[in-house]
Amino acid sequence: MVTSSSSFSSSSFSSSAVLSSSSSTTTSRGFCNSTGSGGGGGGGGGGAAAVVVVPPRRKRSSSQRQPTTTKTTHTTSNCGCGCKRFLIPLFGSLIFLLCSFSLVLQHVWKWQQQPEQFLQQQQQQLHFLTGDPSNLLVGPKKDHPEKAGAFVGRTVEACTKDQMDILQHQLPPSLCESTAKRPWVNRCSFSFATRCPDHAQWLQRQYHQQQHSSSSLLTSSSQRSAIFVGCNKGMDALNALRMLSNDPRYDKTSWRTTLATLSNSTATSTSASANTTSASVQQGHCMQEFADQYQIPPSSSSSSAVLHCIEAMPITARLLHATAQKLQIANEFQVTNVAMSDHDGTVYFPDNHQKVGIEQQGIANCQKYSVNQKPPPGSDGCKELPLYSLDTFIAEKYGDNDSHRRIDFVSIDVEGFDRNVLLGAAKSLSRIGYLEFEYNWRGDWNKPEATLSSTVSWLNEHHGFVCYWAGTHGNLWRITSCFQSHYDLRHWSNVACVNGRDPESHPMLQRMEDLFHATLAHRYNLTYHDDATIGTNGRQPPPQQQQQQQQ
Repeated sequence: MVTSSSSFSSSSFSSSAVLSSSSSTTTSRGFCNSTGSGGGGGGGGGGAAAVVVVPPRRKRSSSQRQPTTTKTTHTTSNCGCGCKRFLIPLFGSLIFLLCSFSLVLQHVWKWQQQPEQFLQQQQQQLHFLTGDPSNLLVGPKKDHPEKAGAFVGRTVEACTKDQMDILQHQLPPSLCESTAKRPWVNRCSFSFATRCPDHAQWLQRQYHQQQHSSSSLLTSSSQRSAIFVGCNKGMDALNALRMLSNDPRYDKTSWRTTLATLSNSTATSTSASANTTSASVQQGHCMQEFADQYQIPPSSSSSSAVLHCIEAMPITARLLHATAQKLQIANEFQVTNVAMSDHDGTVYFPDNHQKVGIEQQGIANCQKYSVNQKPPPGSDGCKELPLYSLDTFIAEKYGDNDSHRRIDFVSIDVEGFDRNVLLGAAKSLSRIGYLEFEYNWRGDWNKPEATLSSTVSWLNEHHGFVCYWAGTHGNLWRITSCFQSHYDLRHWSNVACVNGRDPESHPMLQRMEDLFHATLAHRYNLTYHDDATIGTNGRQPPPQQQQQQQQ
């Protein structure tokens, strides 16, 4: 109203101000005009309700009266105010239409340039997911920060700051950094946390639940299958075959007993029983021989399945094949004695061990030998083996042109050359629903460019895999989009990945995400920091016990 008062001050007035009905009428009629350039925003309803104190006008002579053109001027100004009220919303509507049209053009351009990526983005925005989307977590929730990095569509969102803080507390970097030059002590947080993964919490439960539903994990092919690269004693491989087929013939106790009995016939050892292994069979680090096997759901029917057991250690491959033949399952449990890498050729492999299933022996032990430098005559230390890439092996076993035949999962444990095997499977990864591999300081992992961050990024960006630290007691920590810098320190650990681009793997991805959020829900009560937490599976001791340990 300051502007209105100043416009009236140009007229002559006396020192005593009065409020008259005539001046009020004049003010309400000329409100839009009296505000000048600043009055357009206040125009419509404010003028009539305004009370303005104006000075009395002097009586003027007829010669001093305003000419009749004054009314014409006021009429023109009032019309201008009305035009402004009409033009402002008109211009707003035009701007809205232009913005909408530009968005349409942008979507059309994206569709023409990258139709697949465009459709994938739209499906993610619509929360398109094969399976039941009712449990889908969408976007960050302030009251539940552990659920902020939610599983949306075919991929996952990046971890929030709160999640990253919890991850760094649960898997702290201190011991990983202090033992970086002696990683074999296995005191790094993510090394100890993944020492013996509990697959029953996600892999086996997913298959068990699927048996009670009408849908199937395998719809695009008639036979389920898995590949174990580095089969070792075959315990995990046999359990996987049991899970895929629901066939009780694949029994770990029978396998363990037969394996020990056959090893006794070729080496001096103690007698074997159902609860012991032969002296010529190396006991597993995680005691897979005595771990619970997959529980077949009641009243479930068996189905056709095949497992490819790839074992490069010659003595182990021979015993595995003999055990499968003895149990009459050699057609389903197929043993192949070859080595695996990222290319085809030949390679030398250790063949001087009397124990079956010995670990930490592989290509690295015979790298000094090659086609040009063979072992001395009569030496049984290293044996020449065919070298395959996983792409070549899958093409031979599954058919190169049968790209729609799905492989349920692949396990890779080749003592430091896991990354090579992954790189050699670039053409086949789209057919694999679930895969596991080891990460450590040996073999190819020891190269500067062979980092976990680059490997996980390559699996996600080029093939759609989402990777986790595979922990004990059902704990999972997502690595993809949640990477901590100390993860690149090379310590022995286990990684589990699920294919986010495979519709049949979406329920598995959702289950693993749920376990990841459940692990984060422990927040700061879970940590793998020092020896005090080892006996409690990462749970921090009570405060009193912590004080006693510090004293």
